[in-house]
Amino acid sequence: MPLHEIIAKSRVEIVARWTERVRNAVAPRVSAPELIDHLPQFLDALIAALRGDEKASARKLPSAAAVHGEQRLRLGFDLGALVHEYRSLHDVILETARAAGEEPADREARVLFHAILDGVGYAVSEYNRRRDAEFVHQANESLAFIAHELGSPLFSASMALRILRTTGQLPDDSDAVGALERGLGQTLEILEQSLDLARAASAVEIKPEETTLRERLEDARSGVSEKAEAKNVTLRLEAEDAPVVLDVRFVQSVLGHLARSAVERTPAGETVTLRARLRGGRIHFEVQDPEPRPDPEGLALAIARQAIEAHGGTIRVQDLPGHRCLFVLELPWTDPGTHPAS
Repeated sequence: MPLHEIIAKSRVEIVARWTERVRNAVAPRVSAPELIDHLPQFLDALIAALRGDEKASARKLPSAAAVHGEQRLRLGFDLGALVHEYRSLHDVILETARAAGEEPADREARVLFHAILDGVGYAVSEYNRRRDAEFVHQANESLAFIAHELGSPLFSASMALRILRTTGQLPDDSDAVGALERGLGQTLEILEQSLDLARAASAVEIKPEETTLRERLEDARSGVSEKAEAKNVTLRLEAEDAPVVLDVRFVQSVLGHLARSAVERTPAGETVTLRARLRGGRIHFEVQDPEPRPDPEGLALAIARQAIEAHGGTIRVQDLPGHRCLFVLELPWTDPGTHPAS
């Protein structure tokens, strides 16, 4: 009897034996329903792989394993326990086949081994992604609290300075007073940007929406257009009108910060370029300005980098010929055709 038929016929027995083995080894206090979790869906993926239905297996296996990894994180499992579960499933399936008087063929043994290995990879990857996102969430909540607490006294100091100037108690032409006023204003703006990024980054759950690359750049441009006009800085857009699925609020928070920073650093009469395109199965957003790389890069960018990495992306800064600076935000691409809302 083929191995996929053995698994289908003995599904209840396999689940029961696996549950007992895992509970005794790593999860004595976890209920059976929580322990079983997405095992039935994973068995469906194994059956499809052993039948040679690669399309069904490729669709089912990553989903079942990823959800399983996320659920194990919530239950407090460590990675060792997670790996032990998949090894136990491999052993139980082989033992069940042999108890039925069947020895899996070489091809079946290889397919089973690789499917279990892939399951471990998907589960561990999702486990780590969710765990990192939780760390970023907690860190940014703390940072947002600190920034908020600093913002109140800074705002009070800024208002007090303004009152002193308007009532004539401070000279209007004092260089020291002007420097103090600019410093307070810049500090408040940095805190506001950091708070905005921290709030967006603290959302552990990604909320994907269908949008286009051009819409994202147009929103980023509209958020800084007033400041750019005041400085006589030109904003140029270069975007593919490609449909994508993104966490819009999060992406706009990061792009908005990069665009604002670029405009602030760009001299009058110069141009800031915003680009968006698909490259190698990834989404690339780019913000280019004519000034060299900022040093240091800033608190808000550090927050953005943590959050972007937790969302499966990267951000980097490049120095270009001609003393130009390029920020590149790279994110995973999801085909809108596979998005549930489509």
